[in-house]
Amino acid sequence: MTRKRTYWVPNSSGGLVNHGIDIGDDMVSGLIYKTYTLQDGPWSQQERNPEAPGRAAVPPWGKYDAALRTMIPFRPKPRFPAPQPLDNAGLFSYLTVSWLTPLMIQSLRSRLDENTIPPLSVHDASDKNVQRLHRLWEEEVSRRGIEKASVLLVMLRFQRTRLIFDALLGICFCIASVLGPILIIPKILEYSEEQLGNVVHGVGLCFALFLSECVKSLSFSSSWIINQRTAIRFRAAVSSFAFEKLIQFKSVIHITSGEAISFFTGDVNYLFEGVCYGPLVLITCASLVICSISSYFIIGYTAFIAILCYLLVFPLEVFMTRMAVKAQHHTSEVSDQRIRVTSEVLTCIKLIKMYTWEKPFAKIIEDLRRKERKLLEKCGLVQSLTSITLFIIPTVATAVWVLIHTSLKLKLTASMAFSMLASLNLLRLSVFFVPIAVKGLTNSKSAVMRFKKFFLQESPVFYVQTLQDPSKALVFEEATLSWQQTCPGIVNGALELERNGHASEGMTRPRDALGPEEEGNSLGPELHKINLVVSKGMMLGVCGNTGSGKSSLLSAILEEMHLLEGSVGVQGSLAYVPQQAWIVSGNIRENILMGGAYDKARYLQVLHCCSLNRDLELLPFGDMTEIGERGLNLSGGQKQRISLARAVYSDRQIYLLDDPLSAVDAHVGKHIFEECIKKTLRGKTVVLVTHQLQYLEFCGQIILLENGKICENGTHSELMQKKGKYAQLIQKMHKEATSCRSISSHRRRRWKKAP
Repeated sequence: MTRKRTYWVPNSSGGLVNHGIDIGDDMVSGLIYKTYTLQDGPWSQQERNPEAPGRAAVPPWGKYDAALRTMIPFRPKPRFPAPQPLDNAGLFSYLTVSWLTPLMIQSLRSRLDENTIPPLSVHDASDKNVQRLHRLWEEEVSRRGIEKASVLLVMLRFQRTRLIFDALLGICFCIASVLGPILIIPKILEYSEEQLGNVVHGVGLCFALFLSECVKSLSFSSSWIINQRTAIRFRAAVSSFAFEKLIQFKSVIHITSGEAISFFTGDVNYLFEGVCYGPLVLITCASLVICSISSYFIIGYTAFIAILCYLLVFPLEVFMTRMAVKAQHHTSEVSDQRIRVTSEVLTCIKLIKMYTWEKPFAKIIEDLRRKERKLLEKCGLVQSLTSITLFIIPTVATAVWVLIHTSLKLKLTASMAFSMLASLNLLRLSVFFVPIAVKGLTNSKSAVMRFKKFFLQESPVFYVQTLQDPSKALVFEEATLSWQQTCPGIVNGALELERNGHASEGMTRPRDALGPEEEGNSLGPELHKINLVVSKGMMLGVCGNTGSGKSSLLSAILEEMHLLEGSVGVQGSLAYVPQQAWIVSGNIRENILMGGAYDKARYLQVLHCCSLNRDLELLPFGDMTEIGERGLNLSGGQKQRISLARAVYSDRQIYLLDDPLSAVDAHVGKHIFEECIKKTLRGKTVVLVTHQLQYLEFCGQIILLENGKICENGTHSELMQKKGKYAQLIQKMHKEATSCRSISSHRRRRWKKAP
């Protein structure tokens, strides 16, 4: 049996704890990692200081705890190291990336896999960084307001400390770059001309030049490491924040699916490039200033001629880079359009093939692809011209400076020329930095504007309360709900006047009010003054005409609407079966289990009660048959029964069924109602929305909705005795059924009489 070492990670690493694990040939016991806040735990002091059990715990250094630990030049290996070696690295190990050496040696000895690669540092994980990004945005909104809040300032505050360190390292890089050409190289050239020079002095000069180059390389690489790690953290935070916002939205009307996909596939990388490459502008500016000063001291005022040539290059590079970025954005728009059309074609491919529309749709996609390819060629041409400029201009600037300097008959020795060229090498490197930095900042600017769509959307308010009374499952008290947030004033008496065709004078209509389903441009909410109490274990039947608010009632329970007045309470877990079945790519069993444990007896019972056994027998591999994307290989009734089976198998306390029998025939519908809804879900709270009125008499409570209001409420016998609208619907249903039976019998008699 192999036993792995047990680790206790300090609080600076975010609270990850490795408990230990025993791995044998036939058994694995123990836990690997568990998130726990050590400072609140009963063993925080004991485990944070295992060397000194009796000593009081040292107070934390705050949010810079891990950074200050990293600033220790040579940090000894801790007794209980963190799972990620980077969290144990000192300053020298961090800057030289020597903490990665043991992992490289391990990869040389044995192949790396998911079990041997150390986990991600908690400081780089999305959970910690998205909380910080969210906090910074809330502070920005509270300080400047939601309209004037700047995402750019939030980005700068997110990397403020690291940006300061990056600027200091950039200045150190520039100083070390010109230190050799100004001071050391001339001394070395003078020493080489001496006949009897001191060997120790010459070796010292060479060592000084070597040391300056090491400082230059170390400063630049450290700046690059800091920028890259900051960009990794920011990308993780932005991706998580945008994904959380999308999950929280009750309706996605402000952003299309193509924009969302493009954001996660393109804009997130643009933000990464902006944070990673944007600080190179600081190095470029610092190198321009320092190189100008050093060149002036080396050669005189003619050095500004070469500097001027480089200054003329920068606007040209910015112009060409912005042109390339503009073409790239146009290309991305065409790519989004092509992806959207392709997705629509693949979604409706069965219909397209039935009507033989393949060639027209293929021509549309080919035209978009041809346009996209031309734009890509334009981008490539502009980028090629930029690259050519980067290599030509430094040589041209040097040649122009030499010609002008010699034409003025100024002094130019080999030592001065060599030192000048060595000093201009810093500007040559800056010329390569400018297009990278400009491209990263320009792309990130447009990505920030799209990211602001996520930021400016307010998080939905969770209005469903947990009921304290265990005998009740659902409670609506004077609940008024809408699909959009509206002014509370629309739910007063003036709304009644509007619905009756009378508008009060001076009444102002809120712009964002959403009307009922049957009147998409009306002011009123979807559900108005709903009062409803559903006892635990009861079957509630919901009926009404199309657009009366039946599906909205289920959405209100699922917290997908906006509560304007009143309250909504729920007691228990929920399972929802929508009108349009949601099917994921995979086989039928995966769609029913949805990641849950496989219980064979319960699984077979669910298949029987949902009338899926006959369908599975017809499929080539039974419930293991791949059903394609969105269930393209299944009929509407099969998808609806799989969706119902998924809900039944989940074993929840409350079931919301939105017309589950609409896509099946009468025989299958009767089987599902008898075996599934009445038998398998006995004892569960069921809210059944249906147009099959013949099943309502088996419900313990029935409500009739009309224009978003509960028109009638009671049992089947009570509502029939009232002889109201519900009774009229039932009588109408019986008359239609009687007429259908008489027509069928008449047709059978005619067929029998036919010769």
